[in-house]
Amino acid sequence: MKLDAAWAESSHLLELRDLAFLHIAYATLLRISELGRLRIRDVTRVADGRIILDLAWTKTIVQTGGLIKALGDLSTEHLTRRLMASGLASEPDAFTFAPVHRTNKARVSTKIRSPRWR
Repeated sequence: MKLDAAWAESSHLLELRDLAFLHIAYATLLRISELGRLRIRDVTRVADGRIILDLAWTKTIVQTGGLIKALGDLSTEHLTRRLMASGLASEPDAFTFAPVHRTNKARVSTKIRSPRWR
């Protein structure tokens, strides 16, 4: 909760991204790699205001219709704040937790980057 208090109203996109990432990782128990592949089009808001995440596949679920995770109120609030502040909400192919440039602007990233050592 100390982190929430420190970063919740931050104007720094990096802090908003990291706070949303931590909340969603904890609430859904998804792996870092699974959250890293999450795109804006995989994020849906339902009638009651909560956010539903629709993951096409995970490390352990590859052949079924994927995995659906519903976020609680606080996680929904943090993810919504991050998407609105970053401007990524209108970019369906962008990664939800895209990098943030040092000028405090989200980089619209639509392609999976290969590791630097390749």
